[in-house]
Amino acid sequence: MCRIGRLGVAILGMLGAGLVTARSQDGPPTAPPAIRATSAILVDALNGQVLFEKNADARRPPASTTKILTAILLIENVEPDTLIQADKAVSETEGSSLYMLPGEKIAARELVYALLMRSANDACVAVARHIAGSEAAFAEMMNAKAAEIGATNSHFSNPNGLHAPDHYSTARDLAAIARYAVQLPAFNEAARTRYHTIVRDPRNKDTFLKHRAKWLWHYPGADGIKTGYTVPAGRCFVGSATRNGWRLISVVLNSPDIFGETRALMDYGFAAYEPLSPAETRGYMAQAPVSEGVRGTVAAAPSREIRVVWRKGQKPQVHAVPKWSRVVAPVAAGTAVGELVVTVSDQVVDRVPLIARSDVPRRPSPPPPGPLWPRATACVLALAVFWYGSAHSKNPRLIGRRLAPRV
Repeated sequence: MCRIGRLGVAILGMLGAGLVTARSQDGPPTAPPAIRATSAILVDALNGQVLFEKNADARRPPASTTKILTAILLIENVEPDTLIQADKAVSETEGSSLYMLPGEKIAARELVYALLMRSANDACVAVARHIAGSEAAFAEMMNAKAAEIGATNSHFSNPNGLHAPDHYSTARDLAAIARYAVQLPAFNEAARTRYHTIVRDPRNKDTFLKHRAKWLWHYPGADGIKTGYTVPAGRCFVGSATRNGWRLISVVLNSPDIFGETRALMDYGFAAYEPLSPAETRGYMAQAPVSEGVRGTVAAAPSREIRVVWRKGQKPQVHAVPKWSRVVAPVAAGTAVGELVVTVSDQVVDRVPLIARSDVPRRPSPPPPGPLWPRATACVLALAVFWYGSAHSKNPRLIGRRLAPRV
């Protein structure tokens, strides 16, 4: 074999070895992918456990992934059949649009699809003005909700993600917001829907929507969620996929290939990791301390399944430690009395509310004391008797009279 031939065989051998180490026996990659996005993260949808991250806390313009939070507030604050009316400001909103007419009314449930499938900026403004009266007031609600969710490194100044200097988020925060959103059935339904027709005002034709996330067509188990793009933000995508009941959520910000890199993250997560219910938490039950109750404790159990994720073939140490709240009776069954902190190899991976399994009535109070005046009168009489007796016993005339013999 010539030198060039031997060199070619050697190169092919090294490449093959690299492929073997980077892939599992079934083929998908088990080594972390080389992600070119400026920021990225991959998390378990249930507990938020991080499987991959790159610059996950870097503040970035989120573009239309902002609409995930807008959709949350719409679902939680407006009944589905409520009609939301557009005004002149709505009709003048720039960018992707439903082209709502001033005075046009569309049901809230339809606008959830408009936000997530069409990425309609005008629909976002209509929602904001309907809920809060103005975009500025709605932005305050967005920031409060983000803080409640745990997205504390973000600040939102508008409902649609159009670029603004003080409008930013992070890959980690967007993953937290998405994890919260997928707990809402109305959000899940719209995020995974490929085609939908919005019923419009009689003055406007019904609008046929096709989801902008090609992800839904090209990845097994894909179920959302939201694309985004502005020039400063670059191309962004918050993605979701479910396999065998296990859901992962990914975020890529300013990516040259949002769907290709989302695929790489998902392939890596599903191939390299597995979700398990640790023996340490199965059937977990503990006694929570209760003050002023007929009993001093109440049995408490986790509010949901406890699941941890670890690399296939590994068995890390799992610990579950209860952290109790101050609980004062009466306690109703179903009340949160603390949380179970789950750690894997000394890293906190989940916090699950601990719920009381039974009622604990308040301990009966001692009977109240009677009226004050009888007790005061008794005290005065007792003192008078004591004083009289004492004085009588010290009087010599009385003493002599008592001691004189009778005749």
